[in-house]
Amino acid sequence: MADGPWKLPAGDLYMHHDGELPSEARPLCPGDVFEDIPLPGITGDTPEVGELDLIPQRVMLLPHPCQNYHGDVLRQFLVVAPVREVPPNKAFRSKGGDWGKFPLLGLVDGTDMYCDLARACSIPSSWLGTGKRSACLSLEGIALLSRRLMVCFTRWKPTHENVRAELVPQWLDLIVWTAWFEGHGQHEGYEDWKRGEVQIQGPQGPELVLPRDVIVSRT
Repeated sequence: MADGPWKLPAGDLYMHHDGELPSEARPLCPGDVFEDIPLPGITGDTPEVGELDLIPQRVMLLPHPCQNYHGDVLRQFLVVAPVREVPPNKAFRSKGGDWGKFPLLGLVDGTDMYCDLARACSIPSSWLGTGKRSACLSLEGIALLSRRLMVCFTRWKPTHENVRAELVPQWLDLIVWTAWFEGHGQHEGYEDWKRGEVQIQGPQGPELVLPRDVIVSRT
């Protein structure tokens, strides 16, 4: 893909990975990787009703946070795609037949993997239980994934810089939301707090502000 990178080294791609588990305080985000999640074992044959097996797999969450949460409440169903090891001697191309694969370099024990975007499916959010999240992406990684999804499913090719710029407000909101969880022990209630008035000490004395406006102004 022109106009930006199509893969990143592990040091730039991840916030946490390879044994460094993400905090429970971090809301679910695109690019989060989960372990041992049951997905339908679909082959080329049409299964009989009731014969579809569920096979535990490593998966990656795909949607924007607003599609993962209704406000600050986790939605009932979320979209994930399986994560697989890169086959021996496989060299990803930056276009064409590999547009449906998102490279996850050095994901586990230095092993290169990829997310098979074309095999995405919807599962109950309750399956992504506490302790199953094993990796999450950085801002650069989420921008790379977002752009890859656009190219894979629409063939639209915005620049990496434009996608990253659009994601900065979301990233700042994620930081504040994570801090909210650390102070309150839950994600619920964050949206009400963000949209309500909070008193702070301003240059001329106490003043009321909306946290949402402060977050946006930092972009």
